[in-house]
Formats: sequence, structure tokens, C-alpha cells
Amino acid sequence: MVDRNRINQISRRKEQFDIMRTYINIVSPRRVRMWQYRQLTAVHRVNRPARPEKARHHGFRSKQGFVVYRVRVRRGGRKWPVIKGQTYGKPKTHGVNELKNVRSHQGVAEGRVGKRCGAHRVLSSYWIAEDSTYKFYEVVLIDPQHKAIRTNAELNWICKPVHKHREMRGLTSGGRKSRGLGKGHKFTQTNDERDLAQEAVGGRQIPPACPHVAIQAADCRSPCNHVASCRKSDNYGLYKRGYGE
Repeated sequence: MVDRNRINQISRRKEQFDIMRTYINIVSPRRVRMWQYRQLTAVHRVNRPARPEKARHHGFRSKQGFVVYRVRVRRGGRKWPVIKGQTYGKPKTHGVNELKNVRSHQGVAEGRVGKRCGAHRVLSSYWIAEDSTYKFYEVVLIDPQHKAIRTNAELNWICKPVHKHREMRGLTSGGRKSRGLGKGHKFTQTNDERDLAQEAVGGRQIPPACPHVAIQAADCRSPCNHVASCRKSDNYGLYKRGYGE
């Protein structure tokens, strides 16, 4: 037979647990932090990163020239802005509701911060929080005009003009994830740089370079010693047309 005092003790403990669980859900630090993030503007600067270890992993250093911005992005896909949901086109273009963005939420966040701070260079970004409506990211930026950055041999690479708006070209760590880069059976549907180069020249095959033919055409009248290795090359016709023989 179960003791009645034991039953009352268990029920009281369960009641206290339910009350504490409700209290934690209402005023937990995470919920308070999310409420605070929602009251701020969509893109704003922060004094210190919310995740210092993650920020340092992505290149942040607590020194002059580094800036951290927090940005929020609305979660989910997007709806095509057409009147009454009618696209007036072929069935292929009738999709309205379940549209997916090619870029990830993190890539969109980096792009918004880069547009806001055009004079800075986006180094990287990382996730900090999310709720039912938004995802929050912190973006690490570098001032390329700062003397402390330009004189630092480990950081002045980002001062080159080629790194302007690198977040819009998928060169950051978050942007590379949505480009499908990699090797193996999981990346057979992605186009590498050679495919893109072939598209640039109208789909024609790009013949491999043959440096031996160029050398022979320049200052050699004897038969090329590397002709056997270059017979399969498209440039072998140069050798047959008189170079070296």
C-alpha cells in the first residue's frame, strides 16, 4: 500500500516542477534575448560579439579595424508578387507559393550588411539565434582603410580591390556553402570552373596548352623531344605545319 504522505510529496514536487518549467519558458535568458533582438533595427552594429568563440573562429580579433554587425532575416521561402496569384504564362512558371531562394539565409544576411557598409569588407558570418519568424546572424567586417589593417601582413590581403563585395560573389564561408563546391558523388550536378569557361566561349572545347610547341616555334629548329606526349593535343598541328622540321 502506497503511503499517502509519499503521494502528496510526489504531487507537490511535480507541481513545483511545472511551475518552474513555466517560469523558465516565460523569462528564460534566451527568450529575453530574442525579445531584445526583435526590438532593434534589422541591421545594427554591436559592441561585442554574442558568441566570442565563434567570432574568433571566423577571423574576428579584438583590435582596431574590426566591426561586428547583427542582422535579422525573415525565415522561410518567398511568395511571387503577382496579382491574384496569376502569372499569365506557361505552366512551368505558375509557381507562386513554394519558391526557394538560391542563396541561403546567411548569404542574404551578408549581402544586406555589405550593402549597408559599402566601405568595409565582409570577412565572414555566423548564426547566433532564431525564433519562429527570424534568423539572426552576426557579420564580421574589416575596414580596409584602417592603418592597423593595412600594416598587418596577415590581414592586408583583404585590402586589395579584388575583394570588394566578396559576399555578393559567394566568396565567404557562408556563401561557398550554397555554390555546391566539392568533390565526390554528391557534387556531380555542379559546374566547375572549366565548364563555366566553356560556356563563356560558346560551348567550344578549350584545347590544353602545349608549352613545348611554343618553345619550339620560338627558338628551336630540331624536332621536339616532347612530341610523343603532345600528339593527342590540338596544338600538335603547329608542329606538323613546319615548326621543328
